[in-house]
Amino acid sequence: MRNVLLQTTALAVILTFLGMVACGGEEDQDTTSSDRPSVAETSEIGKSEGLPWDAIPLYSGAKLEKSEPCPPQWRGCEVCESRVYLTEDSPETVCAFYKDEMSKRDWDRLVFQSYPEGSCMGTWMAEMGDSSGPRVLLTIGKRTGDNSTAISIAMGRSCP
Repeated sequence: MRNVLLQTTALAVILTFLGMVACGGEEDQDTTSSDRPSVAETSEIGKSEGLPWDAIPLYSGAKLEKSEPCPPQWRGCEVCESRVYLTEDSPETVCAFYKDEMSKRDWDRLVFQSYPEGSCMGTWMAEMGDSSGPRVLLTIGKRTGDNSTAISIAMGRSCP
């Protein structure tokens, strides 16, 4: 069972990263998480045209590599975007940061799983009183080739 979970997670991470690398992205951004509001403080919540990216804590020093529409498995969402950030810090350190910081920003954790190689995957949802609240999938792991840690964040609203 453990091998199946590891293989499934590895496949999801690989497919997400391949999709991100194949498409263009935005320029690097350097934003500290302390400047980012909670979900409740974000003015974009409730607007169908935007997602509350300001409510997601950003790991200090992480640089935006890619931003694009979500992969096909998020197809049923009203709106969805996926971003990949890179840092030189270890996956274990980054995973611990997100596990703690997401709840401080009013995100309700649905699932969080750490893996032996230091990577992790977690899902969170903002409670809006119905199913329209944004959902977040975070996947963090070591990137092959340049030895950086990739922080993949997919966010969608009104997802099935």
